Amino acid sequence: MAKYVAFRDQLAYEYEVDGIAEIDSVDSILKRLLRLVQCASNPAPIDGSYHLEPAKYAVLLDMCQELTAESKLIVWTGFTENVDWLTSKLATFKPVRLHGKLIYRAPPRPGGRSVHSFNEPSPDRDSWCR
Repeated sequence: MAKYVAFRDQLAYEYEVDGIAEIDSVDSILKRLLRLVQCASNPAPIDGSYHLEPAKYAVLLDMCQELTAESKLIVWTGFTENVDWLTSKLATFKPVRLHGKLIYRAPPRPGGRSVHSFNEPSPDRDSWCR
């Protein structure tokens, strides 16, 4: 652990702005990398003016249409904002929304309802996209 902490604390990016030396700490660098990953996934949560659909969405929609005819489908994403966005965009598939911001307890808590809804088929659902 000590080697990890020592290495982590040494990570920095030195650059110059208007002749003044600046240093970005590891926290700033990691934050930038995280934002880059978020942007590659779906720019809208980071940039509220972005209104295009991510390129991956068309492929996901095709997969949902093809695979949900006879079975449930779990869609994994790394960001809760994407779960909320996808729940809205894929509403015709009656998705169940579940992510780390929902508390999982037995129904009627939000997370509990989502898990219960996913696990139990319902007569009003003839296709699933999760």
